[in-house]
Amino acid sequence: MREATVNLWDCHAQGIIVAVTTNGAVTRAGVAVMGKGCAKEAAARFPALPVRLGLRLRTEGNRLYWWPDYRLVTFPTKHDWRDRTADLALIQRSASALRDLIDANGWSTVAVPRPGCGAGLLHWEVEVRPILQEMWDDRVLVVHRQEI
Repeated sequence: MREATVNLWDCHAQGIIVAVTTNGAVTRAGVAVMGKGCAKEAAARFPALPVRLGLRLRTEGNRLYWWPDYRLVTFPTKHDWRDRTADLALIQRSASALRDLIDANGWSTVAVPRPGCGAGLLHWEVEVRPILQEMWDDRVLVVHRQEI
């Protein structure tokens, strides 16, 4: 796995497939809750995504999904947005599913934010990085925005 301090959406603009971290919550109206971080940014860029993701969450469960028309993967880190912290086991399952998707499609690069380390409150260096560096190769670019 590679790491870089860049904007996730700059990667997307360069044609790189991106993953956005999500949760499994769906509103009564059937819309996926995408209210923070890169999920919120993805929902703003792709207004139909919350409805489409909500349908899949209700019918197929809280797992990784590939959206080819958006060049985007939704990567669950929490079961519900109200959960205080992200779920490391869910992150590990999502990371494994992403690796399988990369293998199946022959992708050269997928950009991923640090899963569970924003609204999920996990510590990158101590909790998340050690798990992911064992699972991912250099096709995964973990991005982190520089704080202003």
